[in-house]
Amino acid sequence: MTDIERVYTIPLRKVFDVPRPRRVPKAIKVIREFLAKHMKVTIDHVFLSEAVNSTIWQRGIKKPPRKIKIKVTKEGDKLIARLIDEKVEKKIEKPKEKPKPKEDERTEEEIKADEKKKELEKEIQREQKIAAAPKKEMIKDLKK
Repeated sequence: MTDIERVYTIPLRKVFDVPRPRRVPKAIKVIREFLAKHMKVTIDHVFLSEAVNSTIWQRGIKKPPRKIKIKVTKEGDKLIARLIDEKVEKKIEKPKEKPKPKEDERTEEEIKADEKKKELEKEIQREQKIAAAPKKEMIKDLKK
């Protein structure tokens, strides 16, 4: 089936009949109902792009736009609503690469050297803690 593209300017005047904190959710419902009616699909098959959603939410929940211009593409049973100037990105699946085998296996000497380094670092940290302890006691004595 061929893809159908249409451009609609959707009036959102019905949205302003509901209380302010419910206007943007109502606007989204109105847009989905409008597109479902005009493109002859069910509401469940209407999808809004992130750009359309952010345009509606741009001024907050209380002040949606009065009208919105949307380009609609019908792909099978699925409707996708985008802004007119929004670019369509097609996903290209790349073949997955096989994991490479591990080539750099360490020798026993390297492993022992790493263990010695870790032990030395731990000793240095212990010495620093011991050296810092008298300073803390001196500070406590000065505060008294």
